[in-house]
Parts: sequence; structure tokens; C-alpha cells
Amino acid sequence: MAVPPEYWAMELLDHKIGHGLFEIRPGHHQHPDPSTDNDVPDEECAVCHRPRDGRFEGVVGDLKDGMARGCRLCDALHQVIVAITQEPYQLSHPFQLEVRKGVPATLDICVATVTAGDVYQPLFAKYQLFFQANATKRPKSLHAFDSIGFGSPVASNARSIQCLSFVRSALNQCLEKHADCGQSPDDPELPTRVLDLGDNDSQIKLLEPKPGTRARYAALSHCWGARAKRLETKQATLETLKSTVPWADLPPTFQDAADVARCLGLRYLWIDSLCIVQDSAADWEVESSRMAGVYRDASVTIAAVSSASSDDPFLKPRNPGLRGMLLGLGISRAEQQMTPEELGLVAPQVESAPFFALGIRPLAVHATAGPLSDRAWTFQEEKLSSRILRFSETELSFECRRGIACECDMYGAEYNRGPSAPPLPPLHGLAALEEGSPSAEMLRRLPPQLNPFLAWQSRVAEYSKRKLTFASDKLPALAGLATICHTITKSAYLAGIWRDHFVLDLLWHPTGTRTQAERPQFPQAEGPASWKHGMAVDADKLPDPSSLTHFHVEKLRKVAAYEALLKMDIPGSFGTPSTSDTQTHPAPVGFVEEYRAPTWSWASVDCPIEFRSIPRNDDIEIEVTVVDAQCTVNGLNPFGRVSDGYVLLRGPLIQAQLSTRPLRRNYGSYLLKQDNIAVEFKPDLPLALDSPTAEPRVRRATSADDQHGQFQGVSVWCLSLIRSRDGSVREVMVLGLSARVPGAYERLGLISASTPRAVQNLNHWFRPDADITSTEIKCV
Repeated sequence: MAVPPEYWAMELLDHKIGHGLFEIRPGHHQHPDPSTDNDVPDEECAVCHRPRDGRFEGVVGDLKDGMARGCRLCDALHQVIVAITQEPYQLSHPFQLEVRKGVPATLDICVATVTAGDVYQPLFAKYQLFFQANATKRPKSLHAFDSIGFGSPVASNARSIQCLSFVRSALNQCLEKHADCGQSPDDPELPTRVLDLGDNDSQIKLLEPKPGTRARYAALSHCWGARAKRLETKQATLETLKSTVPWADLPPTFQDAADVARCLGLRYLWIDSLCIVQDSAADWEVESSRMAGVYRDASVTIAAVSSASSDDPFLKPRNPGLRGMLLGLGISRAEQQMTPEELGLVAPQVESAPFFALGIRPLAVHATAGPLSDRAWTFQEEKLSSRILRFSETELSFECRRGIACECDMYGAEYNRGPSAPPLPPLHGLAALEEGSPSAEMLRRLPPQLNPFLAWQSRVAEYSKRKLTFASDKLPALAGLATICHTITKSAYLAGIWRDHFVLDLLWHPTGTRTQAERPQFPQAEGPASWKHGMAVDADKLPDPSSLTHFHVEKLRKVAAYEALLKMDIPGSFGTPSTSDTQTHPAPVGFVEEYRAPTWSWASVDCPIEFRSIPRNDDIEIEVTVVDAQCTVNGLNPFGRVSDGYVLLRGPLIQAQLSTRPLRRNYGSYLLKQDNIAVEFKPDLPLALDSPTAEPRVRRATSADDQHGQFQGVSVWCLSLIRSRDGSVREVMVLGLSARVPGAYERLGLISASTPRAVQNLNHWFRPDADITSTEIKCV
């Protein structure tokens, strides 16, 4: 779905405008007129309709009309927008209020406009709107705010008592009340090694417990960092660390993790760099294969989301601009005479005045991403954990199988009080099924969201977007999740693909830019981008002019590039347009220089991938039979690295001719012809001729190949994998002869049958009267 153009600068604004931009001035509170009782009428406001679920869009002038009709929600929204924009007399500012039942609302506000050349663009910033009170219910006079969910204040420091109280409360509530979160009545068996934290001031040491020792423990998920201070267990230091681990030697991230574990009453802590002997290949292989159990059995996983390395603490002060402000809401005269019990005050025995307010803060406070979110190794740590406690830059969040709770209450306050767990556990697409281990027949009957094979595909698609320091870790970094899926399905694992779901697992395809095509120079915007004059916002709250110009001109260039594609002979795969002829480009995405997996596996490419979605009905027919499939595991971990692999497939196979397309705008796209009928083909990676002087043979290109090479009519082979009986679906895999294994084939990609015409052409290739025989081939 295309992103609306007015949101192109949203992320920029969240970080440069949305922090501390507003101020609710003293004395500007919503107090009702004391001359009346001020009970809110039952009828809805004709302007905002007091939305319960959905969106309310308009301009400030609309709110003025609602205020004139006595709507307190319109009045409050107007005050908030004026406080943010600092333009009390501007009636044309657009905004959008999005409301979801039981959670804080999202308010998009136009905070500025920008022009570049003849283009005028409104810029929006996102804010969180929430109701805050020292009571558990809302008075009748505040009925207009029923659509705004309760929110909580976010602590200014992650090391505060408020944060530690949140941590203890969330974990204890899950352990005591969530039977479906996988907490056994018996303590889990400790891993091979753990850090023994002792009491609060005790000396820390590395412990190798006796087999069968049971106790609760925490696990740490963190970024190592390329240049960080590292404390690792090696063969030479193992005995020393078993005696003592000096507190001063622990990196800041480890120290914070130890403090959190102790706060939770957990004596033992598992940290990969200390609990796995880093210079022992055998120990690494064995312990990495056990990672699924380590994170699953941990009472909680502490995720240092905001820490880019072990030198970066996560218990630290937060950005003060994200704390937000409150707009006090007055109640009626009659309600002011009510007792604390009648008002529902949280602590009626404490003498305190009723407090009701509308809170506003940048939505960036709810950001849960960070450096940890980009790393491939931490992906399975997150998915395998029974409970995970995330320390982001802005707030704390706690996730278990029942749901998610966070400091700001954006997920709602009722996640853990429902009578039963949701049908799809938010954290465990795979791990939640492990206890049941359904039979093969049950697997076929499971709904898509609980089918472990489809859950695996979903996880792989997410994982493929993460970054690896070492390309050879592509399979080992997902071995824990593979262990869980194998436990459930009992299926053989073949370099990221499952034997009992093999054909459907072949339906992966890369997404995004996969080439290093030359990037053209796009038209420049005429004149610099500039902010609208007269906006009363401090200069340091706005992006600097050069930054603003860069972002806006980039947008204009991309639009111009898209239009130019229809007319000009320019590459079809372009990234951020260059502003300099001397700019160096990053290495192409997708190429893998050394063998890592068979070509039929998604692990053989280095780029984000997705799986084709196939309708789940009896009309779909798999046309290929898996005769045999084997992989040679390189090491002790059966779900780790592989050194070789093949599959024998039997199905309808035809020969076709592959050609590069003549115009440079079609770079990365090829034409396949068979029986004088052509289809477009976008391979997994750019292609190259393997033997240009002998019989032409097409293979995946590497970074050393000429990516602009031209060829015509080179033979390839097309294997029909899946079809529907009504002719609406056809999936075909394209193969080339292998240079590495004589007589075998290598995958080049899938034909994109995304249009009815393409499916029609493929059906003609494989029509019944074509007399196509079933052929057995070896694919490597």
C-alpha cells in the first residue's frame, strides 16, 4: 500500500519536532462554568461525534464549531493543537484523531508546511493522547472523553523505582496468573553454565551446575558491538571466571542486567558471551543448539533494546522531551461534592483531591525498536522467550503469551486480566505450540495462524530483514526456532526448508532492491526547501535547512524517477538518487560469495525474502514429488551450517529460452520464451553467463560479474510446482545447469505469475495436450 505523501517526513518529525514542542500553560485548564451543573448532554457532538473506534479528521476550524456547541473534547483538542503549533488564530491546520477502544488515542497534527519549488507539503507529527486520573472511573461530566483510553506516566529514568516496580509487577502477575504462559510448577533445569549473582552485594562467579540442578534464572539478549569492551569466557579464562567475575570487569550492559535480575529475585543469569566458551568450536556448536531451551525456560529475557553494544547501559535517563504534559479537566459542581469512594479514587483513604487530565506526548515515547531490533542473532532470542522485558530508549515493555504491557499503556491495561489467552499468542507463533506437538493430520487442519510450517515461513520472512556480522551464521542464528519447529512437526530440516512442506517452502522470493545498477541523476528541485514563515516554533526544534532540503528533494527525485521510467532508458532498480558523480555505492544486496546453502534454500541469498501465499483449498494441486532430499551438516548442530545439499524432484519439466531485455530500464528483469509465448522473469539474483565461449549456461551472478552483460536465447528449464484446477494459480521454478555438480540443476528463481495474463501464458506452456512427461531432476 502506498504511503500518503504527507507522511513522508513523519519519521523525521518524530525525532526533531515531536520532542518537547508543546507547553500547556498554567491557568489554561478546562474548568466548567460554576454557574451550571455541567452534566454532559447525552447527544453526540455534531462535529467530532465523540468517536469510540475509528478516525476523526478535520481542521482546527471544525473544532471551533464543536466548541461553540459545548463539546469538551473539541475544546480540549483545540487547546492541545494550539499549544503545539503556537498559532491560536490559524483555522486551517489539518489533524487526525485515531481512536481504539481501551487504549490511548493517536493524534496527527500538522505542525508546519514546507515548500520546494512549486511543491507545497504539509508536515505531520504523531502524538499520543491519553486520559490520566487518580480514579478508576470517569465522572459523568467527562463523558466526552470516554473514547480516550487511560495512560500512565513514563518514568524519567529507567533505573527509577517506578520502572523497577513495573518490572516486578508485570513478571509476578504473569507467573502467578497466566497458566497458559508455559510456567511449570517445577523450576527449570539450569543451563550448562550461568552467572551466579549471589545476594545483592555478593561476589559474582561463573557456575557450572551439576546436571539436573533446578532453579529460576534470567537470560540476556544484547548487542555485542564491534568495538565494545568484551568480557568473554575462553578456555584459558574459564577456571578464573568460575572463581570470581569482578564487578568492574563486567561491561555496563551486563551490570544493568545483573541489577534487574537481582531486583526480580533471580539469582542466576545467562549471558551468551560468558556462558559459552567462545574459542571452543565444539562448545559453541553444542550450546548454540540448546539455545531454544535456554530462552524458553528462562523466567524472563532481559532485552537491552537501546544498547548498541555491551559498553552502553540500558538503565539510564530518558529524553526529557518525551515526558509529555497534562491538560487539567474540571468536573461538575455536584461531582465535586461526591465522596472519594463514589468518584472511584484509587486510594480513597488518602486525603487527596480528585485529579482528571488529558495527557499529550510524542508518540515516539512508544517506540520499542533499537539497535537490538536489527540483529539476526537476537531475533530467535526474542521469539523463543516465554517472557521478554524490553528496555527501549523511551520506555519499558513486558511481553508474554497473553499479550504486551508497557509503561505508557499504549497496548491497553487489560492484556493480562482476560479469562483466557488470545487464539494467536503474540510472541509465540511456534513456541506456544510445542507443548501440544500436534500430529500430521492435526497440522493439516490447523488454521493458518497456528500452522507451524506457515508460522515458520512468517518467522523466516521477518528474520531475513535482520543483519549478520558473519554471513556463515545465516542458519545457526535461526537454529533455536528450527529446533522448536522440528519438535512440533517431527519433519526433517534441510537448510531452512522442511521435508514435509518442501514444495510450499520453495515459494520464497526476494523483495526490494537486489542489484547494483548505475543510478541516474534525477531532476533537482528548483530552489531550497523552507519552512512556512510565521510559525512560532524555536529554530532548534526544526530540522536544519540543509537536512530539510535533502529529505524533500529526495522525495521529489523519486517521484521524478518513477515518471521517467515510463519514458526514458534508465535502470528500473534505483535507490536513493545520487547528488554526486563520485558517490560510492554499497555492496549489492543478495550476493553470497561463499557456499552457504543449496540454491533452492532462502539461506543461499542475502536479502529480505517473502513466501508466496497459496489458497488453502482442495482446488490446489502440487505437481512435484520430492523423491529424496539430503543436507550435509557442518558441525554438531543438526540445525546449523551445511556444506552441501541436494533434492531429487519429479514433475513436469520443459525447456525455455532466456534473454536479457534490451533497455537498461529493464535491468534485473528477463524474458522467458517457450512455444513463441513470452513471460517476464525476475530471478533471485542478477544472472550471468557461466561459459560464454562454450555452450551458454546461465547462473546466479556474483559481485565480480558484469551485471550488464547481454545474452539471447540461452536454454533454461521450467518446473511446474503448483497449479489450481480452475487455472487461476500456477507457480513455476526456473532452473539452470549447475557448473558445480555435473548433471544437476541450480535454482534461478520463480516466475512471477502476478497477473491473469502471466498465469494464462504459463498454463499454455504446461497445457495437457503439450504431452509433457514427468521428469526427475537433481537440484543443488
